[in-house]
Amino acid sequence: MNNNYDKFSEYYDIYTSFVDYELWSKYIYSLANKDLNNKNILDLGCGSGEMLLCIDDMTNANLYGVDISEEMLSIADQNAFFENKHLNLIKCDMSKFTCDIKFDLIYCACDSMNYLLNEDDFTDTLNNAYEMLNENSIFTFDIINKDYIETNDDFTYENIDFIIKRKKEENYLYTNIKVYEDKKEAENISHIQRLYSVEKIIDIYDKTKFDDISFHDFLTTKGIKKTSDKIQIILKKY
Repeated sequence: MNNNYDKFSEYYDIYTSFVDYELWSKYIYSLANKDLNNKNILDLGCGSGEMLLCIDDMTNANLYGVDISEEMLSIADQNAFFENKHLNLIKCDMSKFTCDIKFDLIYCACDSMNYLLNEDDFTDTLNNAYEMLNENSIFTFDIINKDYIETNDDFTYENIDFIIKRKKEENYLYTNIKVYEDKKEAENISHIQRLYSVEKIIDIYDKTKFDDISFHDFLTTKGIKKTSDKIQIILKKY
């Protein structure tokens, strides 16, 4: 799994400041379709912990977050401290993460699954999630809709400018982000994501023990639209 977010961590919460984490977290929580009070919830690729902190407002659950970036986990820990909340944070490549704890909801947000460039890593992530889930529970994640990709997404926040360039080549998306503070370049990072088709996801699903799979338009339970930038996938363990 490629990781350039250690060096970008200082700007990550600003970069994602437009994201409605409250709406998104309520959506993920609703997909579980059960009471999660006093249950265990796992966020794979938790980043700065914003999604977990929003979920904490909805339920008295035990919250766990896994991320490959030590710097991002440090920010997640700070964010939890400032809100007087507690997150169980673990540094690990999510494709290799396993534990003896059983979860009633596992999710992966912000197209983090697309950072798994190797199909075996993708399959391992699903298999590990299955083993960590209780019965009648789900693993849900979103992926980039490979048929709908915006190439440029520049924006300014106070004195900080973000210049984002994206380029699609076959089954990969290359993204470059330049950060300018007071018009001076402060950071320049690039990362790669693999674009998975619905057909490829089904092929991978067939290699797992999950009992059911469904595909949805992002933030809904309806079918996929070609104009959607993300696809939500729900894997069920009965």
